[in-house]
Amino acid sequence: MEYIISVLILFILLNVLLKLSFWRWWQVALFSALLGLFVLLVTTYAAEQSKAEITAWLSTPAIMQNVAVLITLETVIFVSFAFMRLRQALGTKVKKYLMIPLNIYPGLLLLPVLYFVLAQLFYALPGVSFNTISYGLAIAVFIFFPLLSWGFTKLLPEEDLRLEILFIVNLIVCMIGLITTVNGETAYAPVEQAFNIKAILFAVALFLVLFIIGFLWNKYKKIKIK
Repeated sequence: MEYIISVLILFILLNVLLKLSFWRWWQVALFSALLGLFVLLVTTYAAEQSKAEITAWLSTPAIMQNVAVLITLETVIFVSFAFMRLRQALGTKVKKYLMIPLNIYPGLLLLPVLYFVLAQLFYALPGVSFNTISYGLAIAVFIFFPLLSWGFTKLLPEEDLRLEILFIVNLIVCMIGLITTVNGETAYAPVEQAFNIKAILFAVALFLVLFIIGFLWNKYKKIKIK
């Protein structure tokens, strides 16, 4: 289960970074500063949580099913943003009262992700003070979030391609979230399922294949237009 949660966290981070690539640089910097402040504010709470407590939370079906609902809602918001932005790129008028909230929503699942990462760092670095770890993570967030989002804009300058990737990543986040948050217990399968690494590798491979197809198709369309 921990491995699947780690994969889910990576895709959530990728999801947020892709969304930030559509923001202005000062907006990304401000948001990164707020994230760093959040890390510092939750340091005391994260330090009070034992590894057994967090493991118990991840093993509680009721809690994880609520998390699945939040993941699904955020996926809907991000997918709606991708479609609305694509409609704008195609020249279709989109109502501002719909587009503005979708534009400014950064992805709130990142907050519990940072909390979880901070707690895991406390367990992984027992000889380091909590304040040192929290300040280190806060600084890393403040520096690397703007850099990585800027890197996406340079690596993938085509906005429509980034929208395609954002859409695909959200589908993967939703699928992994629904699989992992029930902790192997589904309404149709009373027998608990063991961790299936093949399913995760298939999801990652599917993402890479679709990414390559979308990238090559985008290049082909541009060459054809020229």
